[in-house]
Amino acid sequence: MRGTLIPLALIGLAGFAAASPCSADSTLEFVRRPGPLIQISVRLSDLATPTAGVQAFLEFDATQVSFQSGTYNTSQFGLPVISPITASGSRITLASGINPLLGQLPITGNTEIAVLTFTSTGTGCTARVRVRPNTVPPTRITDSNAQPIVPLVIRDLWPLCIADFDGDGLLAVVDIFAFLNAWFAGDCRADFDNLGGLAVQDVFAFLNAWFGGC
Repeated sequence: MRGTLIPLALIGLAGFAAASPCSADSTLEFVRRPGPLIQISVRLSDLATPTAGVQAFLEFDATQVSFQSGTYNTSQFGLPVISPITASGSRITLASGINPLLGQLPITGNTEIAVLTFTSTGTGCTARVRVRPNTVPPTRITDSNAQPIVPLVIRDLWPLCIADFDGDGLLAVVDIFAFLNAWFAGDCRADFDNLGGLAVQDVFAFLNAWFGGC
């Protein structure tokens, strides 16, 4: 969290110095889209600096899903660098930027970069997607001078603790209730053992993971 000084021109108009509210660090996040399809939205949010480009080196859990297709959102990043979006094994690489010829300016608000579509390899519907570690060059967003914008927070869909069912970063009793609600509702996320269909074995598998801790 850090404050950003209001431009001097605004200070002059206001007649006094002031500071803008603190803002979060720039974030690259993966969000599951609602609906029957397994679609992951790759998004930028809380941009601390106007952003002109992005490159992301991703991987997904091929034991859960298989990659089908990917599409860029060209309304704000109209210059795809790596296109079409394909998968090599369990790896996907994205790269895109603004297109000045289309009058596009660096992005300052939240924006969707791309949408990735998967199909389940079983009956589950969980798509674990994350940034690959130790890539050179790394996953990054850049400003209009092609300089990396740091820090960059990454929020992925590959929890380190699978028993944290509600994804709040804590292992608690509410995770058990969240799982059971999903299981009784026939939610495919409750296919915890990914063996096909929902059965009592999924409940035991989840409870074993929960009691095992993280």
